[in-house]
Amino acid sequence: MKLVITDTDSIKINSSAETNIIGPNKAINKCVGCFGCWIKTPGRCVIHDGYEDMGHLISVSKEVIIISRNCFGCYSPFVKNVLDRSIPYLHADFIFKDGKMHHKIRYDNKFSLKVYFYGDMSEAEMKTAEGLVGFNAVNFGAADSEIHFLDSDERLEAISV
Repeated sequence: MKLVITDTDSIKINSSAETNIIGPNKAINKCVGCFGCWIKTPGRCVIHDGYEDMGHLISVSKEVIIISRNCFGCYSPFVKNVLDRSIPYLHADFIFKDGKMHHKIRYDNKFSLKVYFYGDMSEAEMKTAEGLVGFNAVNFGAADSEIHFLDSDERLEAISV
């Protein structure tokens, strides 16, 4: 299964695999840092707005595709909220990876992470985005990751998921 997280309706999804699409057509509440997804309802967000199962969606995906407007080298606010609400994918306990502390992965799933940033970007913003995606891949235990930069909204149609 594929999971597509996008902040735009400008993309057409043509996929032979089962695909879950998380888009901006439904309001999302912000993560409030309550740790309920780790303590009260392990693996599931306690906020009930349709995004409470993001951890589970990632856990059953072989590929996670993020399509986001580049906001100063980071994800758009909508995509950032979705990723924050995906924290239940992680366990509250910590481990060391390459000498750095990270959360344990709750699920035994290795997915491919593909990120597409669109919009006007400076070289510094692209470098920041590359670091961000690299850290996200490590934190979420992705098997591999790739990043693409699109210089305009029109090129979104060229993305094949």
